Amino acid sequence: MIRLLDRLAAILLLGSMALCFVKIVARYLFDYSIGGADSWSDELITYSMIASTMMCFVTAMVDRSLLSMDIVYKRLSGATKRVTDIGIWIVSLVTCVLVLFSSWTDVQLMMLAGSVSYSSQMPLYLTHSLLFLGFAGCIIVLLY
Repeated sequence: MIRLLDRLAAILLLGSMALCFVKIVARYLFDYSIGGADSWSDELITYSMIASTMMCFVTAMVDRSLLSMDIVYKRLSGATKRVTDIGIWIVSLVTCVLVLFSSWTDVQLMMLAGSVSYSSQMPLYLTHSLLFLGFAGCIIVLLY
């Protein structure tokens, strides 16, 4: 499942980069703007970047490859390392839970308001739910 997230995130990133490249070539070589100033393509690039970031965040949590202060951590003794690991786990869990509830509030507000994006008219609760799903995935990883 985790490798599937990695692959999907890579596909989204490559697609975003390809669309960006096509937009640049179209604008500067052919004097053509794909979708105009506020275009659906800009929204698609932004949403796919958010989705891929959340997917990579979950896989980094699983692999325990998030940024850390290794130079300090490696010098700690066994008991101090365990206490540090517990502290990091607690701070991570609390942070993820806070962001989860905050993002769920945003999703609910977007649903109630019927907010849609400017150019593609996509319901904004869909894009805001990407944060909710990403942090929910991180909580699941932290708990198991």
